Amino acid sequence: MKKRNWLIAAGAALAVIIAFCLWYTRPRSWGSLTGPVTDEVASLSGGVTELYRQTADDGRINSGFRSWLIQQEEAEGPATQAILDAFQSHSYRKSLRNLNPWDDKAGTANVVLTGIIWSDKTYRSFSLCDDGQLFCGGVRYSTDAELYRELTAIIQEYGTLQN
Repeated sequence: MKKRNWLIAAGAALAVIIAFCLWYTRPRSWGSLTGPVTDEVASLSGGVTELYRQTADDGRINSGFRSWLIQQEEAEGPATQAILDAFQSHSYRKSLRNLNPWDDKAGTANVVLTGIIWSDKTYRSFSLCDDGQLFCGGVRYSTDAELYRELTAIIQEYGTLQN
């Protein structure tokens, strides 16, 4: 009888842990990341940093970083709307890695950085790695890696290449 009670308690505890994990990692919309922002976007800045690796004709390998930057574009700009549309078309899941206080591993070298200022002076920054890890307000989210490619293409189209 004691063994059966122990198994029931262990099963109930496991069910609670699984239910918490499913609730914690549920899909979220862009609005849940930005919070209750009802005002228009006042300005947006964004940048892409990518690691490149090229093999020269003589066989030497050249590598380094390339960066594109959009500086403080006003809300009416085409890049702002394209970036907001890209963010709004994807869903986001909190990562269980947030619950581990010793996990400080970041994503990859290729990253999109975006800062948004709303007209009520609310500011949010977003870092998106090419593996689909998004960091917002110190919280790690998982999203589709396609979002990285979409944002990279937008910033490369509207931004300027930095040397």
